[in-house]
Amino acid sequence: DDIVALIPHSSENGGRQMANEEVPATILSLMKRKSTREHLLVYWVYSFLIVSLDESFPLFCLSKASGLAIREKNIGNIFSGTGFFYVTIQYV
Repeated sequence: DDIVALIPHSSENGGRQMANEEVPATILSLMKRKSTREHLLVYWVYSFLIVSLDESFPLFCLSKASGLAIREKNIGNIFSGTGFFYVTIQYV
């Protein structure tokens, strides 16, 4: 409330917005920026690849015909080991 009281309201200027007054950000105003759209596209593609890999790797491990023919317990151990490895690397 103290900060709001220090900033003059646009109605005090006859309803005109001052040049240095910031306009609130909306989804539309953010999506007008090319850099925002590019970053979102890269994030979406990266997320799709990660989810695809997380879903297809266990199926590849289970497949006896063209995969590794690993049992479910061993696949869980692989994922647990890699998770522990990633957590360890984050804090080293």
